[in-house]
Amino acid sequence: MKYAIGKHPNSRGNRQQRIINNKMVCCTCKKLLNISNFQQRAKTLTGFLGKCRDCCSKYNANFRETHRESLKKYYKDWYKNVKLEVFGHYSNKCVCCGENIIEFLCIDHMEGNGNKHRRELNESSIYSWLKRNNYPKGFQVLCYNCNMAKGFFGECPHKKFSNNKIEE
Repeated sequence: MKYAIGKHPNSRGNRQQRIINNKMVCCTCKKLLNISNFQQRAKTLTGFLGKCRDCCSKYNANFRETHRESLKKYYKDWYKNVKLEVFGHYSNKCVCCGENIIEFLCIDHMEGNGNKHRRELNESSIYSWLKRNNYPKGFQVLCYNCNMAKGFFGECPHKKFSNNKIEE
């Protein structure tokens, strides 16, 4: 039997949480449930979150619904900041044509295996992956036009026709 009694720095007073025979009472629905129904949380006295998984899901769904606009803004700002940080590391402009308007820029897999790589990652943001992996080599910044041309034609028309410009 594991007892955890005391005042946790983030709690609202003294609470007694107990784990008896691998069961614990949810602080929201007050049901006695197996500890497998609780998420582990190292910072708590018992090592588990006080709410069961069902109560956490209901709370999170309600929070997302009531804070929809502020969350939308938060994630949009977060995505933009991560994208700017990645571009700051690789380049702030297209390496092919020099485009520097942030909304037109994207990351390119230099070896041309971007589609396969994204499927392997199973992640929504290549930018957060690049940041988390300390900006690995093999990536460059291109504008969407240059990136699409490279994907469809094997190389960007800027490079293909740079030697064939018409002189005025």
